[in-house]
Amino acid sequence: MKNFLLLILTLAISSCSDDFKYDELDYNLYGGIGRHNSYEHFGDFPLQLVTEDKIVSDDSSGVIQSALRLKSPYTILSNVNGKILRVNNLTVDKQFEIDSNFVPASGMTADNNSNIYFISSNDILYCLDFNLKLKWKNKIPIPPSRILSYSDLLVTKEGIVLGANTGDIFKYDFGGKVVWQYKSSLAIGKTFSADSAGNIYLPLTNNEFGTTESIASIDKNGKLNWQTALPHTRILSSTVCRNERIFVTGAKELDSKRNGATYCIAQTGKIIWTAETTLPGRNVSVDYDDNCYIAGMSSGVGEISTGIYCFNKKGKEIWNIYIGAAAVSPLIISEKYLGFTAFTGEGAAMLFLRKSDGLLVRNHSLSNLPPLYLQPLVSDDATIRLFGSNKLRQIKFTETSLNKFLP
Repeated sequence: MKNFLLLILTLAISSCSDDFKYDELDYNLYGGIGRHNSYEHFGDFPLQLVTEDKIVSDDSSGVIQSALRLKSPYTILSNVNGKILRVNNLTVDKQFEIDSNFVPASGMTADNNSNIYFISSNDILYCLDFNLKLKWKNKIPIPPSRILSYSDLLVTKEGIVLGANTGDIFKYDFGGKVVWQYKSSLAIGKTFSADSAGNIYLPLTNNEFGTTESIASIDKNGKLNWQTALPHTRILSSTVCRNERIFVTGAKELDSKRNGATYCIAQTGKIIWTAETTLPGRNVSVDYDDNCYIAGMSSGVGEISTGIYCFNKKGKEIWNIYIGAAAVSPLIISEKYLGFTAFTGEGAAMLFLRKSDGLLVRNHSLSNLPPLYLQPLVSDDATIRLFGSNKLRQIKFTETSLNKFLP
């Protein structure tokens, strides 16, 4: 009997591991290599209280890019003076200054050895070690342009992947050598995802409404696996990869009518389902069970409104809710809650919804705080942090002492 119970437990753990893969050393922004914005493995977000703390540093300038999570208690920040800062709790203990006061031009990333990668505004890819010592830097081989912009960096098992609005995508090895280059006739979206096998899923955009845009899959060697057209659709989000499915959302314009359109695509490139929403989708997040959460936002003249939509694995709508605010960040997911930053009529805010039915459970106004960079950092204890864009401050969402002991 004892051996039988041990077998059942082993199978249960194995099954959970297959379905809910989590790599504690995956430091890519937006929840990891799949960009699914899911932090369920950390537990539930503490959301009762908001605290403000000063970060001790010789340079109190505000941040310019999304904060990068490393293993607790470390965080990497980049500021407006072109410095990369390593924060240990609330103290900057290491820093690196970019040449000639250039600044980071894309979202940062780190590999599983805590080497940090970023692109500077003079088109150089940098690699720093954990102590922020320069390991190497290389000029990105794209002709300079005033309108050149880069995607958020992505680390896979084999190297670092970057894209540009010129349609160029590069893969570097961890020593700084270009492994391959791929060229698309369309611009690369700001953020893209990959799977555990190193296949990359790119949103390719004309940056125009009403045209046909595409999702492309590139294998780890830089070869095109497939390219799927999305007719009359402008892609407005990152691709998300989870459980052998790719998700993307945007605006579909047909017969002078513009709605939201979300696509679920198999790893073969075949569209599994399409879901329509009243408002154009801006961000997509996916939980452990393949429930898909879309943040759609109205555009143009009139009252700003954000619609949050939940679809199940088969593409059936479970619930929706409309809020008089403009969503800024993607929806971040914990066990029970969704969270996102937004601008309301009173200013910046952090909102929390119940995941099961979309009920608004917290609306934390941030309008009385210094200006913030409104992309949340989720630490490995599920704590959400925001950082000042004017001054180096940390805003942390936490809970009362009593709540810490309640189930």
